[in-house]
Amino acid sequence: MRKVNWYRVKAPQPWRPKLHEELIGTYLCTKQKIGEWGPYSIHLVKSRCQIFYVSGAMVDNLFGLLQPETKVKLIFTGMRDSPGGRSYKTFELYTDEALKIAEVG
Repeated sequence: MRKVNWYRVKAPQPWRPKLHEELIGTYLCTKQKIGEWGPYSIHLVKSRCQIFYVSGAMVDNLFGLLQPETKVKLIFTGMRDSPGGRSYKTFELYTDEALKIAEVG
């Protein structure tokens, strides 16, 4: 009988960055979740050592342009206040290839 190597599977963790921190990895997919305030999206990114998820209106717009398996670098650029007075996180997103941006429309 062949020996099987078993590897522990860990649930994706939320990415909680500090100012200007980077998450570098591969965008895997977007999943829909139901939370306290209704449905929302999480975007899964596989880094070298684990899978993280990011969420929020700004990353929804950014990751909505990408195809799965795109190499990404996400940078947390700080907090801003909306015209309605709510705070939200801001990010810059970079990819390894401009050609991997999904068709919009």
